[in-house]
Amino acid sequence: MNSYIKHLLKKYLPFYIVLFAVCISIFFIYLTYDNNAYSRPEGVNYYVTTPYSGLLIFIIPLAFVSMIAPIFANSYRYSIKSVDVFYQTGKGAKRIRFMNNLTLLISIIVSYTAAFVIAIVIMFFKQLSNAGQEVVTDYGATYTYIMFNFGYYFLAYFLAVISCAVNYFISYYLITRANNAVNSIICLVLGQLLLSALVMTPIWYALIINGLFENSVAFYNVNILFGTRVPSIIGPIALIANIFEPLIVSGEPMELILSEDDIFSFVLSIVNVILFFSLGASSIFAFINEKESSGELAGKPEGRDKMQMIIFHAGAGLIFFWSGIANGFISVFAIVNVFTTISSFVMLCALYYVFYGLIRRNFKLKKNDFAILIPVVSVYILSAISYNIVVNLAN
Repeated sequence: MNSYIKHLLKKYLPFYIVLFAVCISIFFIYLTYDNNAYSRPEGVNYYVTTPYSGLLIFIIPLAFVSMIAPIFANSYRYSIKSVDVFYQTGKGAKRIRFMNNLTLLISIIVSYTAAFVIAIVIMFFKQLSNAGQEVVTDYGATYTYIMFNFGYYFLAYFLAVISCAVNYFISYYLITRANNAVNSIICLVLGQLLLSALVMTPIWYALIINGLFENSVAFYNVNILFGTRVPSIIGPIALIANIFEPLIVSGEPMELILSEDDIFSFVLSIVNVILFFSLGASSIFAFINEKESSGELAGKPEGRDKMQMIIFHAGAGLIFFWSGIANGFISVFAIVNVFTTISSFVMLCALYYVFYGLIRRNFKLKKNDFAILIPVVSVYILSAISYNIVVNLAN
C-alpha cells in the first residue's frame, strides 16, 4: 500500500504544485497592500479606511479546491477500462478508494498549509516593521499602523480546514451520483446550488413578502442577510470571517447588538452551520459504507441511483423560481416587460432542454419526460405571477 500512496503522490504532483502556486500568488497580491492601517484624510476626524485581515482571501481558495478535487480523485469511474484496472485487487478495492481520496485530501491541505504559513510569516514581519507608526502623506492623509493578533489566524485556519474537509465529502457524494465527467460536474454545480439556496429560499421569500408590506428597502436588506446564511461551505466560511475578523484586527469580539434582526441572523448562521456539518457527516457515512461499483455503467449517462436526476430537476426548478422572481421584480418597475419575461423564459427552457438531453445523451423527448419537465418549467410562471400579485397587494 505504501507503493500505491507513492504512486498517488506522484500522480497528483502537478495538481499540488499548481494549487500551491495559485494560493501563494493570491496571498502575495493581498500582502502588497498595507492592510494593517487606519487612514484619515486631512481635516477629517473619522477613519475612511480600516484594517482588513484578508481571512476570506486566505480561505476561499481552499474551499473552491475542496469542491472540485473529488472529480480528479474519482475520474477512474468514467471509463470501464479504468474501473477494471482500479478494482483488479478485488477485496482491496474499498481500501484503495479510501487511499485515493484521503491521500488527495491530505495532500491538498498540506500544500495549502505551506502557502498559508509562508504568507502569514511574511505578513507578520512586514507588520512588525511598521506597527505603531503614524505616517502623514504629502496630500495630508494620516496612516496609523497596527499589529494584527496573528494567533487568531491559525484558529480560523483550523476551523476552515475542518469545514473544507467536510465539504470535500459532500462534493464527493454529489459527483459520485453520476458515472461520467459531464454529469458529475452538473450534479456538483446544481447540488452545491441547492445547498446554497434551497433551504433558505422559503424563508427568504416569506421575508421579502413581509418586507414589501412594511418597507420596500427590505428587499435589499434580506438579500444581504441571507447571502451567507446557507448550509453549504459558504455558511461556515462566512461565520468564521464574521467572528475572527474583529479578533484579528482589534483583539475584541464583534459587538453584539441585541436587536431582533441580529439575534435572528446569528441563530440562522449557527443553524445552517450545524446543518452543513450534519450533511457532511451523512456524506462521510455514505463514503465509508459505499458499495464498490462493478464498472458496468462507467462512462454511461445512467446515474448511480435516482439522485442524479433528482438533483438535476430540483436544481433546474430552483433556477426557474429565482428567474421568475427576478422578472417579477423587474416588471414592477419596467414599462415594457412582456418581451423580457417571454425571452428569458424561452432561453431558460432551451437551456433546460439542452442540459436534459446532455445528461441523458438523448435529445428525444417522450411522454413520460413531459410529466417532469412541465411542472419544473411552470415554476417560472408561478413565481413571476405570485410576486407581481404580492407587489400589487402591498401597494
